[in-house]
Amino acid sequence: MLIVKYLTKFRFLLYVGFIMCVTLVTWNPYWYNFLISYESRSVTSDLNSTNDEYFPREYNSQSDIRISEIYPNCGLKRQCPDQTFPVHIYTGQDKNDRPKLCVLGKYLGGGGRGLNIAVIESRYLQLVTLQTFDLYSQNSSGLELWLSTSLKEDDIIIAFTFDEASRELSKRAKAILYHLGSGRIQDLQYRSQWYMISQKGIDGGFTPLETITYARADRWGKVIDERLCVPRKIVPLVVSPDHPLHNNPSRERLCSLSEELQCEDFCKPAKRHEPIMSSLLTNRTLIGNPVFSTPMVVLSGHSIKTLAMTLESIVAQPGVQSSSVLVLYTENQNPYIPSLVGVFGFRSIPVNTTSTTGHNAALFQGLKYVRDNFSRKKYVMVIDEGLLLSPDYLFYMAQMVSVMEMDDSILAVSAWNPHGYKGCSGDVHLAYRAEDFPGLGSLLRMDLVTKHILNDTDDCCSEPFYRGWPNILNRYKDGAIIVPDVSRVLRRPSYITTIDAEDKAIFYTPRTVNKDADAWIDRPHELTKGRYFQKLAGLVQSSITVHLTNDDLVLCQNGGNIAMKVMLNQLKNKVFAVFYKETNSNNSSQNIYHSTLAKYNESRWHAQTAYKGLFRLALDTNTVLLIESKSPFAKNKYKI
Repeated sequence: MLIVKYLTKFRFLLYVGFIMCVTLVTWNPYWYNFLISYESRSVTSDLNSTNDEYFPREYNSQSDIRISEIYPNCGLKRQCPDQTFPVHIYTGQDKNDRPKLCVLGKYLGGGGRGLNIAVIESRYLQLVTLQTFDLYSQNSSGLELWLSTSLKEDDIIIAFTFDEASRELSKRAKAILYHLGSGRIQDLQYRSQWYMISQKGIDGGFTPLETITYARADRWGKVIDERLCVPRKIVPLVVSPDHPLHNNPSRERLCSLSEELQCEDFCKPAKRHEPIMSSLLTNRTLIGNPVFSTPMVVLSGHSIKTLAMTLESIVAQPGVQSSSVLVLYTENQNPYIPSLVGVFGFRSIPVNTTSTTGHNAALFQGLKYVRDNFSRKKYVMVIDEGLLLSPDYLFYMAQMVSVMEMDDSILAVSAWNPHGYKGCSGDVHLAYRAEDFPGLGSLLRMDLVTKHILNDTDDCCSEPFYRGWPNILNRYKDGAIIVPDVSRVLRRPSYITTIDAEDKAIFYTPRTVNKDADAWIDRPHELTKGRYFQKLAGLVQSSITVHLTNDDLVLCQNGGNIAMKVMLNQLKNKVFAVFYKETNSNNSSQNIYHSTLAKYNESRWHAQTAYKGLFRLALDTNTVLLIESKSPFAKNKYKI
């Protein structure tokens, strides 16, 4: 009985203790949550020991994903099959047309300029993140790091561009995207439109869900607007799908008809099907610059293959506008010239030169056409026969036109340095102010063309364009032009028929031509009248005076002045000044000038780049100033 009594009391205490525990846990949420979380951790631990992907990944709250619109099935007319989900990608027509991405009926807010990437977890189709990488103003290091560390096996990647995504996209970033299944990323160009839907683990194959469109002229690539059903498991292709076949029927037809072009690079089998597109202006600081809408008059010659090379150098200029390029031709020239011009998207203008004669008959007809049809334009560019433009030709002109806007005494900008031979020019950032007119590949003031060139052609402008028209300057006080130290055009003499025989050595002698697409002119504002005079005065003040005798001039002319050569080779980055005085019996100016440039056979030319009696040229790293006694820079220092 005693044992039963104690057991009864113990059972009573157990019942009381159990009721108190239940009451405590139910009343105190801390203990309840603790027990529940403990149980969950135990179950999760057991499940993860066999399958660590049982539970979906947590949502990435740092990616700022928001839903902007709910649209059933993302606009697809039919329900997507099993094991697939609906997606709508819209890349935008231009920078003002926002991109769109819909996944599983939900349009995602956000996205911006550059490359946008959404990640979908493939098992539960959970949106993990939406990232935007501005590849126009920032480098792609952040993209590279994110792609290398944030993706997990079988993640579905939806990548698409908006506005511009190629400028700062590095080779390493392209390589990572390539290994993620892209077969087009290597072809991404400025303002191209591109999207790819791929899957982590596709390495070694290519996704079939990829599209790219290319920019043309001043427009973005064709907008990508696709609705599709994306499979949970993307089956890769072993070989990247071929690009759509290029087709350029007008170019193919021209190459089949013109025997002169058939053996040229323009009509090689690999190129004759390629479309020709104008280059886009990538330097946004130049948007609105008048140079890019200035009419460009191109003088065609008798060689259509030379004209083809000229037009190729023009169409490659960033920012060129096809409607502004006017190619002049006459009836007696190659009959395929209009077809060639049409292939480039330029305008061919037939001109009649029977009423006029001389070197510049076609040029004057072209200038009249521009005056009549582009009367509101302030400038006109002239590209002479056989000229090839450097990659920065329009960039150079765009910089110089700002100087012309500041200084009305600048009548033209030449792209050619007549004395720009190898060894005599080499600074791509340097330009001169010269008292001559105009040069080759020049930009001319339209008012000057209208008032003087077209009205006084016989008096001012009968000489070939490359010899200059100095009589034009007589009508303008302090009139001048701008000349680059390194030419921005190259003339191919082999196919030129309009050059006088005695002048051909000028073009056959090797010259220096710029090849840098981004060569800027250093401090262009210093080319205005007052500042340039001060600049030259400073150079003269800091120069080393060189005394030359007539015997020295003879030695220089024969190339035998060894002492001068040694001095110029040993001294670097120096300015040398030679002061001379003209006499009636002996024209020392011509002697000194011709002795300096004797090896270039310029005995019948004047110093085209001279300014107020000062002729400037570069010999390797040194600057040489030839200063007449009458020059305001002489200051009575002439020695000959």
